[in-house]
Amino acid sequence: MNSESLRAKLHNQHTALSNLAAAGSIALELSKEATPKIDEQFLSIAERVARQEGSLFSVIGSEALKGSMRPDGIKHNLTYLKPNPISEKEVTDTIGLEDMMLGNQIPQLQEKFKDYLDKHEVLDKLQSKNDDEGNKFIIASNHLQIPDQGFTLGFFHKVAREQGIDRLENYSTAVIGRVVGYFQFGELNAIDDVLRKVGGVLKTFPSGGSEGLSPEEEKLMIYRGICNHHTKQAFKDLIDSRDGQLIFMAPSGEQDKYDSEKDVVTMSSFSHSTSQLMIDACNDGAVVLPVFVDYGADASIAEFIEPRVVNSIDDCNEVGREIARTGTIQRGIASVNHPDVKRFKTPIEYS
Repeated sequence: MNSESLRAKLHNQHTALSNLAAAGSIALELSKEATPKIDEQFLSIAERVARQEGSLFSVIGSEALKGSMRPDGIKHNLTYLKPNPISEKEVTDTIGLEDMMLGNQIPQLQEKFKDYLDKHEVLDKLQSKNDDEGNKFIIASNHLQIPDQGFTLGFFHKVAREQGIDRLENYSTAVIGRVVGYFQFGELNAIDDVLRKVGGVLKTFPSGGSEGLSPEEEKLMIYRGICNHHTKQAFKDLIDSRDGQLIFMAPSGEQDKYDSEKDVVTMSSFSHSTSQLMIDACNDGAVVLPVFVDYGADASIAEFIEPRVVNSIDDCNEVGREIARTGTIQRGIASVNHPDVKRFKTPIEYS
């Protein structure tokens, strides 16, 4: 081994040991309310996402990290956050954000959601009756943009209200990356002031997409493992509850990525751990409702796929492949009616 190779090897070993020591130090912050080292890492990730073209979000200021000002969305000792509206008006106002952002597309999209939910009696089956628990539904989708699950959740609310069902937030949970708590939508915190007005939030920490770690951020690795262990337990608690549940998630845990060389949008394979959660949930009676979504102010797509249960990793991957196939077909159809929307000309690939 030449001296240059030896120096490189020693440098890599030193970096790995330094990261391991720092990772242990960061993980210790989980037991505390103030988490400056964790905040530093997550703010770096959030700022990277907020700088992307077309981002809807800004990043919270440093004052929000202190004491009583700190949102629950970034209290890292908390994994599951219950919905928090204290009035029906808060729910209505939050759903109204969808009207503002999608405009005249709302009636057509809402009708598509209504037809599917009515056909499969989803809202009726949520209710526990006599000795029967309410049904559990996992709404599994692709993930083109950070707000996708919020929009989908909003349409469930709209259909429920149309049918005289209130307080759907008590039966709804969005599985959301922890970095989202560091985003502001105008003056509103993305988790505490938006998502929690229409449902509970189960925080997770995916390994890729917008929350993929740069080499400098790998100090969060031990922390990620601890957090996701808590996420799995909280997910199981939802499935084991007597009440029905609507659980909205992108099972890959990653934002879909555009591959400029192949000119495709890539959906990452559903992660092994999340697939296992889906399998265990189905073994306990849950049903998966797959859907391809592509929301935009210019034009939007929402296309549901028939419900199914998954019993293996292969079953989960087939759900992903079917979502991608559906997306490619629906984008092709939409491009005829909206030739000016460039993204509709790009197919979706599951890998």
